[in-house]
Amino acid sequence: MEANIAEALIGGLSKAGLDGLAHGAVCICFLCDVAWPQGVLPSTWAVAEKTSAMERTRPSRGQVFNDEVALVHVNMAELCNSMERWLAA
Repeated sequence: MEANIAEALIGGLSKAGLDGLAHGAVCICFLCDVAWPQGVLPSTWAVAEKTSAMERTRPSRGQVFNDEVALVHVNMAELCNSMERWLAA
């Protein structure tokens, strides 16, 4: 998601008192940044070029860009629990 759209969405949700949905949107933005989901197309050509460049420079160990750096530190069980709590609010 492009930053200006995400900022407007998250700001609007927060301003409307929908903090749980705002937290969920932030989480989705984070996950898309550290581990681009398969099947999600880049929003612009610039993002597509950046994503393609990052893929070309990744290590040959089969790791998707950034996951080795960030995702190993994410407690997925807690993240899932938090998302369920935020989206239920």
